Amino acid sequence: MPATGPTTAPAPASAPPAPGAMAARGVCPSVRRPMTAGDGLLARVRLAGGSLTPDQARALAATAARHGNGVVELTSRANVQVRGVRPEALDALVADLTDAGLLSAVPEGEASADVVVPPASGADPTERLDVRPLADALRARLRAGATGPLHPKAGVVLDGGGTLSVRGLAADVSLGATVDTVTGEVVLEVVLGHPLAHAQEFATALVVTPEAAPDLVTRLLTLAAGGTAAVLGPTRVRDLVATHGRDETLHLAGFAVTPTTPVHDTHPVPARTVEDRPPGSGPPPTTAPGAGTPAPGLDDDERAVSVRTVGRRWLWPEPGPSGIGDAEAPTGGLADDRRVMSVQIVERLRLRAAGATAADGDHRTLLGVRATRRGRAMVGALPALGRLDAGALRGLADAVVRHGGTELRLTPGRGVLVPDVDIDDARSLVATLTQLGFITAAGDPAAGVIACAGRPGCPSAHADTQSDGLWVAANLGGAPPGAARPTVHLSGCAKRCASRGARDVTLIAEPGGAYAVLVGDDEHVAGRAHGVEDAMALAAAAAAPAATTTIAGRTAAHPTSTGAPR
Repeated sequence: MPATGPTTAPAPASAPPAPGAMAARGVCPSVRRPMTAGDGLLARVRLAGGSLTPDQARALAATAARHGNGVVELTSRANVQVRGVRPEALDALVADLTDAGLLSAVPEGEASADVVVPPASGADPTERLDVRPLADALRARLRAGATGPLHPKAGVVLDGGGTLSVRGLAADVSLGATVDTVTGEVVLEVVLGHPLAHAQEFATALVVTPEAAPDLVTRLLTLAAGGTAAVLGPTRVRDLVATHGRDETLHLAGFAVTPTTPVHDTHPVPARTVEDRPPGSGPPPTTAPGAGTPAPGLDDDERAVSVRTVGRRWLWPEPGPSGIGDAEAPTGGLADDRRVMSVQIVERLRLRAAGATAADGDHRTLLGVRATRRGRAMVGALPALGRLDAGALRGLADAVVRHGGTELRLTPGRGVLVPDVDIDDARSLVATLTQLGFITAAGDPAAGVIACAGRPGCPSAHADTQSDGLWVAANLGGAPPGAARPTVHLSGCAKRCASRGARDVTLIAEPGGAYAVLVGDDEHVAGRAHGVEDAMALAAAAAAPAATTTIAGRTAAHPTSTGAPR
């Protein structure tokens, strides 16, 4: 969606829309609050974990054909958009999606923040933590209104530390599984307002135990919902951090930052638990007890949360109304505000390095077959430009069932993943999806092309970027051995929808229909050309000659190592 928005504060996402209300441009649409586009209404369906059954996929295809123009788009948050919905069919669309289990029967349930997880969670043999239970617990709190009305674009990213990563996605709160090399235990690194990959720039890291993560996230989103004296709510966590700084934002969310304590990183130290502390008892001691020694007064209380005895600073929840409760009772308070929720700031050197940190879709979309830990396999594919029609979606669902699959997962790279099939079925499923027109080979240059809705679907667009994008996908040559797959982004206007970072080539349509050509992460316009073929030829001429790929018989350069920043 466009990055720009209304000059006034947007309507809270958790507020039920008025009958027939439309989403303002720049505000994420939903099913009950669609956005008016050039081809009709645009309705976004949020899918928990990007997951749907084959039957739900068939129902979605039928609904898109019955009430819209039959086009279904995959989004960068693993959701789907139904295009061309007729205004008079909106009530029927809501009813059909609700009957299919794709839409909450309660408007507030549809309006909760996105919680994005890796598409292969639970199936990726390289992951450090299956984050799906954590995501389910957090969604339950958000659907129950534990935070209050949130900003329409509020979101959370949970990464399990595997190869198929979502570390490059921005969110209000991002948590990534890593290993504390001192204790050997899995912890979650916390990043506020930036992608997890961004955290590599800092010498220290904020970490939390998986058990304490739902309370931490809920506290931060509650703060963002209400805002502060300096930042009116509902707002984004990144805006709070930009105004107040990280530590003060944590303090405003109810955490006290104690003075720095000595770091004892030279030997492994077992984890310990800390007692529930009554209101007013203050933070824990600044010097931790000896390794493995329980804190004074510890009893066998299931509410105690596992923490580390080694660290630099402690963040301790301060007493006071929290509005946070268990997933089973999200609005009932934090067990009288006495639950221990310990968060730690540690030296980054003690955390095991993350695997994938790229911000593009290469690490978020599997293409082809990959073995899983259970001796079975998962299969990934990509519809061209992240779009499919109702027939292709129905064919996808039928193919999954025919080859033994029971679930479809959408990926933040605008692809699809079948997480668990027999290895022989996986190979035949890939062949079937290829016949249906899906991209299934990692080296296919078409996988690197992305385009916004363009004309006529978007009234802001100055070009038919979908048609032009398909031309580029058909004519973009492959990369030389050892080089990164070339990437191209076509945008119908200056807002650059559909891609958040620089690509090897970016084409921006301008009034009059000409494309401004940008190469790599250079914001300088290399030139302008009418027609996508001439624009790509201009990109080829403007690029550095270090490495080449073929574009419609011409030669274009692209990076030879990891590609231009995305």
